Amino acid sequence: MEQVSEPFTIDLRRLTVLRELQRRGSLARTAEALHLTPSAVSQQIAALARETGVPLTEKDGRGVRLTGQARVLLAHADAIAAQLERARADLGAYGEGGRGSVTIGCLSSGILGVASKAPSAVSTAATWTSLWVSTPRTSSQDPP
Repeated sequence: MEQVSEPFTIDLRRLTVLRELQRRGSLARTAEALHLTPSAVSQQIAALARETGVPLTEKDGRGVRLTGQARVLLAHADAIAAQLERARADLGAYGEGGRGSVTIGCLSSGILGVASKAPSAVSTAATWTSLWVSTPRTSSQDPP
């Protein structure tokens, strides 16, 4: 297979199949866990190998074993899955009012007073909120 080329797209469902193959150790057990046929699991792994441009399995007797490249990809797959769970939780919290953003605008003369109190006020209102503080830009015609 050819080396990974930039950019490439990976189907996250196929990463799930690869993660399950790592957990179960065989195509048959993976297929049973995912309610697929062994052939479908094999096809998903082959498609993921094409997407990434690297071999993910190699024959091992009557079964298959994961390659080093598959293990590298799996380390990233675990991080991707964790990040997706955080995104799902953030979206749920946003819908419940626990997440959002606040933008504060004020003149530069008042920025210290506003900006110093804003983070604590925002943190009590929500578990996670992004805070943006901005001042109006002055043009070259404005007096100093």
